[in-house]
Amino acid sequence: MSNSAEKDRAVVITGATKGLGKALSFSFAKAGYEVIGVYRTDSGGEETMESEFKDKKLPGCFIRQDITEDGNWIEFDEIVEANRDKHFTLIANASSPFIPKPFHLIDWTEISEQLEVNVKGTFHLFRRLLPTMVKARSGNFITILSSVLQNQPKGFAAYLTAKSALEGLTKAAAAEYSERGLRVFSVSPGFMKTSLTDAWSDHLKTLIDSNDGGIQTPDNVAQKILALTEDPETNGRGENYCLDNFHNAIQQ
Repeated sequence: MSNSAEKDRAVVITGATKGLGKALSFSFAKAGYEVIGVYRTDSGGEETMESEFKDKKLPGCFIRQDITEDGNWIEFDEIVEANRDKHFTLIANASSPFIPKPFHLIDWTEISEQLEVNVKGTFHLFRRLLPTMVKARSGNFITILSSVLQNQPKGFAAYLTAKSALEGLTKAAAAEYSERGLRVFSVSPGFMKTSLTDAWSDHLKTLIDSNDGGIQTPDNVAQKILALTEDPETNGRGENYCLDNFHNAIQQ
């Protein structure tokens, strides 16, 4: 990042109206970033976020955008163009809800939905921001993985498959663009109690809690991601930072 300190900053956050995405939106806005929050279906959450941002005089906007679509990105592209002189950070946080179940009980549509949101959606966003980042020779591309990649629980086949593919996408982007002024890395939070896990059984939540070293809060995880983003010493060549043990990168 050659000139990020000299420029205003903007952050694009997917899944920005609830859970970790909501916490990231507030954390980065309070740190002075222009937040461009993207959501797919949570229109009620968007209205709440817009209202809270206005009340707190925080910079940002929230737009409905299906990141899995190939076309119809007019509003998003216009907002990015209006902020083209800023130093951009992209946080690929969106993930599709799922109910953990044994491998033999899932079908391909469940895996496909996870891949669509986690991988295809991230691919679309990064491709759209890439020209601006490369031209400025600055920017951060951050993907949200999961501790399940290190300690694979039963019943997570669809989610684990998608996060593994997202990890590969992150490495590929790092291989091509980390030498062109971009920092590319991923973070792996532990188990968080969010809307994504509301429908899970209490038994499963208890098991994950005991095996994962405790439940993390979205606010705490968001602050760790902000700290990594703002630390000039954070490496960005495809590292995966495990947030259960903050600032320890899992070298790939």
